[in-house]
Amino acid sequence: MPSITLRPLLRRLTAITLAMLFCGPAGWTQELSMLRVEAGLDLFPSFIAADLDIADKTSDDGTLLLLLVYGNDRAQSVRLKRALAKVKTIRKLPLRIEITSDLLLSKYQDPNPAAIFIVQHLERERLNPVLKFGQRTGALVFSPHEGHVKEGVIGGIHVSNRILPYINMQVLRASGIRLKPFFLRIAKQYEQ
Repeated sequence: MPSITLRPLLRRLTAITLAMLFCGPAGWTQELSMLRVEAGLDLFPSFIAADLDIADKTSDDGTLLLLLVYGNDRAQSVRLKRALAKVKTIRKLPLRIEITSDLLLSKYQDPNPAAIFIVQHLERERLNPVLKFGQRTGALVFSPHEGHVKEGVIGGIHVSNRILPYINMQVLRASGIRLKPFFLRIAKQYEQ
């Protein structure tokens, strides 16, 4: 499973400290949010690989369609798309990565995406259409943002002395997605 190496983490913590000193709480919050997004992006491929039925979620061209959904920062999404594209395959399946700000995901009825990554924190009313789409289509919806797992996202990250997968078990069951038992054992589980 991908993990965060110490050197980049130390650089990010240094940046957060400097943001706290020179930019105040707003700069610190933004840096912390970006750190969560980067950690989440590192873990996202492992979440997808843990889906027991991922091979059945390929498009007609044999690729896994992954969506990066953003609110208003397209530039950040483009940068994350480039970073995720370095993965190339998940369980030997090639990836096709697209970015969108269409929270209704109206363009993605056929083929359905295999997984969706929430790039920016979305308030509940803006997040709801993505959650409903994920449950209806069986797409794994992942968000690294604080509180999103409790609001109904299937997967995210839990930050403590280490970064762990975080799974909303009720939504996982409702969506019909089956994850590998090992992945479930190492993950922090949220039950409503």
